[in-house]
Amino acid sequence: MISLGLDVSELRLGWAFVSYDDQRPLALGVEDLRKRDGGYLEEQVITAMRDVRDRLRALGHDPEEVVVAGIESAYHGPSIKRTIAHAGVIGMATVAAQVTFGRQLVCMPLGADEWRAACGISNAGKREEKKAAAWAWAMDRLSEYPDDDPETFSQDAADALGLATAAALLTEKREAA
Repeated sequence: MISLGLDVSELRLGWAFVSYDDQRPLALGVEDLRKRDGGYLEEQVITAMRDVRDRLRALGHDPEEVVVAGIESAYHGPSIKRTIAHAGVIGMATVAAQVTFGRQLVCMPLGADEWRAACGISNAGKREEKKAAAWAWAMDRLSEYPDDDPETFSQDAADALGLATAAALLTEKREAA
């Protein structure tokens, strides 16, 4: 079984796959949602999700092995217009994930503080300090698995790794209860 993490914005789709049982990173990356010839954002989200699925297949996994997806919930910023736009993209990515990976997929919206806490990452400090803590946590996780290339790593991929890990950990706790 596999857990998927998605860090979605209007510009990029950060993604990561981890083993559901031990949260070992399997693959991660970022898809650009601003391709000039890619059509409308709705089309680009679907295309990006298919590309993510194809990367999983290239690793020898069946998309139906993905049982849970942690998707970062909408950021509530100072502009209501941007917040609504962000929520729309998250909704598109959620539907795209369910269509692309199958009916067995359970999507979990997770707030940033919620997924960081599940991973044992500090929520203390300002936004930049939280981002730095998530980055350090992700780099530490990747150092345990030398097959991953930290040179191609980004904050979006780091956050997606945390989301995938948190989704697996939080559903394991629910199943145990």
